[in-house]
Amino acid sequence: MVSTVELNRSRNDGPSLTMAFEVSMRGFITSSKKIFMVSRPWSFVMPAICTSFGFSLGYYMFRTFNPLFYVAVLLGTVLLNASVNVLNDYFDYVQEIDTRENTGYRLHPIIHGDMSERGTLNLGIALGVMGLSLAIYLTLYRPLALPLGLLGVLLLYMYNGPPFNLKHRALGEVLVFITYDLIVLGSYYVSTGMISSVGVLDGAPLALPIAGVLLVNNLRDIESDKRKGGKTLAILFPNFSRRLYLFSMLSPYVIIVILVMARLLPPTGLISVLTSLVVAKRSLKISRELPPDSPAETSQIFMLFGTLYVLSTLIGNWV
Repeated sequence: MVSTVELNRSRNDGPSLTMAFEVSMRGFITSSKKIFMVSRPWSFVMPAICTSFGFSLGYYMFRTFNPLFYVAVLLGTVLLNASVNVLNDYFDYVQEIDTRENTGYRLHPIIHGDMSERGTLNLGIALGVMGLSLAIYLTLYRPLALPLGLLGVLLLYMYNGPPFNLKHRALGEVLVFITYDLIVLGSYYVSTGMISSVGVLDGAPLALPIAGVLLVNNLRDIESDKRKGGKTLAILFPNFSRRLYLFSMLSPYVIIVILVMARLLPPTGLISVLTSLVVAKRSLKISRELPPDSPAETSQIFMLFGTLYVLSTLIGNWV
């Protein structure tokens, strides 16, 4: 028989266990939110659009699509993008580039006290390892998936990791262009099993405005970067950088016309050119005024253009 003492103890332990579980769940949810926010989720649209385009291009060329491959590449590129965002904060803090004065517009995990230096570094590494694990899985079906993933990790590290630190050697924009064009190429390869110049050429209209996001960010932050000893392209050549920003936002439309004429894109790809007037107007305003939210505005422009670029390629399969 169960004694009265045991019954009372069981009744008393029940609420305690429930409260402990609730506290644990709240802590888990709070930690998850912090991790999500410090990874800069608003930037995930860039690898998502590049991956989606690579697969839509593969479907247009060879009528092949594997949803499992798509999800694996999409999740992998987003994880690697999150990794570089977190590691960017870590390295810029360690190198005394980021301070409370120049990071007030966004959450910085170390400066704003949400994570320790070691915790930020470990998070960045963990996100990168998770992204690479998906590349390892894909290697079972596409042998070059892991080498392409490792190349992507190297490029991401070279952005501001020592001893490369290309971000502050006026090569950040070039590196970003290569990295996101590589995402399109890698996605096209996983989709079709083929490495082709088509993936590189057709990916350029997406990689250029993504590089433009970084360029306009550096144009806006010229003074603060100067005080910290930075040497970005915007600092060295400010007037040229403004013109280069416009080139990165407007040249994709010329490239798309050429690609359609060369039959490397479906004729429906010209649908994305419909955004050219809106993009030209907004880009000119941003390059002249450089408002505080110019990187966010440029990201919105890219999202509009990139989404239409993906959809117009998909539509080409049925027109």
